[in-house]
Amino acid sequence: MKEKKTDHSANTDRQKILTALRERPRSTIELRHRFDCLGVAPRIWELRHIYGHNILSHWSYGENPGGGKHRIALYALFPGKYTGGNN
Repeated sequence: MKEKKTDHSANTDRQKILTALRERPRSTIELRHRFDCLGVAPRIWELRHIYGHNILSHWSYGENPGGGKHRIALYALFPGKYTGGNN
């Protein structure tokens, strides 16, 4: 049986994250598990610093689907260009 290939390129993951953030703020865990983007932090960095999207983060703690507790970010997309500050 042939396996279905999923596109996990950086470009595809950036697009998935941006689409999700346009709906509402999302956590690291939600972006990893619901949207299948494992490298959330580097994709957020690229969206901010290379593409200029004004994504701010709020740090807190949360659980992954297996019950493990982690320090996580809640990312929110705002209008305008990213100018630094809140990472």
